[in-house]
Amino acid sequence: MPYSSWLYENSGLTFEDLAGWLKPTKSHEESNKPDLSCTLTVSTKPKKQPDVRIKRIIPSGPATVVFFMDGDKVVVKKPDDKEYDIYEAVSAAIAIHLYGSNSQFKKAIERHMDDYLKAEAAKKKEEVKKANKQAQKAKKKR
Repeated sequence: MPYSSWLYENSGLTFEDLAGWLKPTKSHEESNKPDLSCTLTVSTKPKKQPDVRIKRIIPSGPATVVFFMDGDKVVVKKPDDKEYDIYEAVSAAIAIHLYGSNSQFKKAIERHMDDYLKAEAAKKKEEVKKANKQAQKAKKKR
């Protein structure tokens, strides 16, 4: 059984998932006959969790360069309106290193903040309902 058939049958992936990974081996213009053979490229290595242990920190003016034990380097620049804080810079560098980019880190925060804000709104709504019921009971007693 070809690997692609085994992968399709045993991975739980849909055909659309596999079709996104398929790359034609020849373009239609290269030959007179259409070539329907494709190459399936799948990475079998799991993504490695970045090593956040710090090897070296170099403060350099408004920027801070943080080198990690896994060989990666992250440069963090402070905003013009903020005072330089080494702890804030290193924390930002670790977050960027873990999430891959500043925007991915912000998206993770926003996603979790949305959950928190929804829960807070539900609590507030419940408190308002409770207060309205108490006010109606007090009004009926008069």
